[in-house]
Amino acid sequence: MAEVFGVPHAFRCIFDETADDYTDRFLVSQITDQDLALVLEDWDIWTRWKASFDVGSTTLDTHPALPADRSRHEEIAIQLANAFMVNPGCQAEMRASFRRIAGEPVPDGVDEFEVEWSKITDHL
Repeated sequence: MAEVFGVPHAFRCIFDETADDYTDRFLVSQITDQDLALVLEDWDIWTRWKASFDVGSTTLDTHPALPADRSRHEEIAIQLANAFMVNPGCQAEMRASFRRIAGEPVPDGVDEFEVEWSKITDHL
């Protein structure tokens, strides 16, 4: 999921068969408010797991959810199965430009990025 012009969207990177590599082009389609709420709830489940993993309270065997959250995570995954697919009937092609966000180092040495979207096709 990504925010495109302030609206949540599913996205899929376009693969260039000739170059045998992914491009900077993506297909995007808007998701519903209900799907966004589920995505955010599942993100909270994962961040609880990650915090517990980081302090050694759980192992990779439980990834991506703590045992107490496992059933809810699985329910959400079923509900979101189609939300992560780009809808061919209402998709747009966008170009993405990624920039590292300057600032304090992020835990685990993972850099934070922001993306700037620009329209290639006008189907949004």
